[in-house]
Amino acid sequence: MKKLLLLGALVGLCGFSYSFADYIQIGWNKVSEGLKDSVPVGIEIDRLGLSLQQLDAEIASNAHKVVEESVALDRFAKLVDEKQQGLATLKSDLSLLKTKYVSTTCDKTKGTLEKSMLTRVTRFKSQSEAVASMEKALNHKRDAFEKMRAAFEKQKLTRDVLKNRLDSLKAEYQSLKMQGSLAQSELTNSAVRKATDLALEIEDRLEVQRRLAEQTEELVTDGDLEEHLESKEAAFDLSDVNGVLDETLEKLAQ
Repeated sequence: MKKLLLLGALVGLCGFSYSFADYIQIGWNKVSEGLKDSVPVGIEIDRLGLSLQQLDAEIASNAHKVVEESVALDRFAKLVDEKQQGLATLKSDLSLLKTKYVSTTCDKTKGTLEKSMLTRVTRFKSQSEAVASMEKALNHKRDAFEKMRAAFEKQKLTRDVLKNRLDSLKAEYQSLKMQGSLAQSELTNSAVRKATDLALEIEDRLEVQRRLAEQTEELVTDGDLEEHLESKEAAFDLSDVNGVLDETLEKLAQ
């Protein structure tokens, strides 16, 4: 009998504990809501202004990143252009050797020209593959940069919209203070709700922009470029020297 009474007491105590915990939670929620509603409107508006200052600092930092990526992109584009010019020069040399090879009748000269052509053909093939990989990497960099710049412009536009809304809230608040026609409860219920909702909206938009900025930091690095050069095979076109190459190989086979 004593055991049954003890068990019943424990069950009742546990039930009371769970109920008491619920009451504590409900009470805390009520207190939190009351504290939130009691914050003066002016303080909430100042908090929005502080959020905008933080947004301005983030925009300034992102602007620096955009400029840095722009400089890096221009530098890489210049390097690709130099490699393309070198390839064009090598191609011109092959064409010139072809002309000399066809016009000469001296066997010794032809032999020398054959060696020069084979050397340049090998170099041309290697460099053309490298240039093709660099061109693909450049296109990837340009696409990534355009996405970054678009996200940055959207962030600046969002900031301007939020600044206009903050100015509107300030004007409304000052107007209500000057009129003095609304009770404090009415003022709190109208303006605090707007200020709080706008603060949450700023935080959400900042998080979206922060994640967008992280997604755009996927530009190809030098290490990635080396992987492109080692693993990617590019098309090779020697249409203007194919005839000379065939004649050279046939000559060597004899």
